[in-house]
Amino acid sequence: MTRQLPIHASTSKSIDAFAVQPSHALIISGMVGSDKSTIAKSLAASMLGTDLNRLEEHPHLILVQPEDKQSIGIDQIRELLSKLSLIVPTDADIKRVIIIKNADVMTTEAQNALLKALEEPPEGTVLILLTDQDSLLPTIKSRAQTIRVRVPNKSELTEHFSTEGYSSDKIKQALAISGGLPRLTADILADEDHQYLIAADRAKTILRQSAYERLTTLDELVKDPALLTGTLNTLNRIAEYSIAQGANDPPRWQTILQATNKAQQDLSQNAQPKLALTSLMLSI
Repeated sequence: MTRQLPIHASTSKSIDAFAVQPSHALIISGMVGSDKSTIAKSLAASMLGTDLNRLEEHPHLILVQPEDKQSIGIDQIRELLSKLSLIVPTDADIKRVIIIKNADVMTTEAQNALLKALEEPPEGTVLILLTDQDSLLPTIKSRAQTIRVRVPNKSELTEHFSTEGYSSDKIKQALAISGGLPRLTADILADEDHQYLIAADRAKTILRQSAYERLTTLDELVKDPALLTGTLNTLNRIAEYSIAQGANDPPRWQTILQATNKAQQDLSQNAQPKLALTSLMLSI
């Protein structure tokens, strides 16, 4: 069963306003774990007049996502355009909704092909694109409204997960690891072996170690990309959470945050992992 998690008030207001006066295209942008997929589905269910938990059975909903988990190619978009050329037998104002998940990974050719649907939108069709990095082509962004999903207040999330029976300690831990991202928090609470919990243990160990001890862990992290990514994300979120909560020694948390951000940026630019991690371990 799909359940809507708490939404920041400003995000909820923007979504409600769009539902009242929908345009032909909407970009919902938010970090991984922000629950933007459920937000998009809830909006689609509202516009199509169906229940959220039966949405994917609706004949006039089209879901597009990476087939190979890496990209959305031009063939997928051509197939979508072919479906959009068909007439939808309904008198409803909103006849059809398309949700493109991970729209960031559309190839340039696919995005250019999608422009046709944005420039000449079929009547009664709403296109919703979900993005993590807001890296779509300017020509795409200029033809769509954008709503950025903000992180809800931690007090709202704490109250929500308390009603689901989780202890305050577990909720506090999950929020610190997730950085307050609602869907990621829910996933961490639901899975005692969640990769971010494993990464959190590693991150906490790193923070307790000496520089020499930290350097001895480099090879293990480099050999496990998932653990490496999770550890860096967790270090980042722990630092952000500690700063926001006014933890002791603010300069240290600022240093950890800056060093982790730099390591993530270096790795995103294809720097040698061991070199980027060595700099991080010596900095924190």
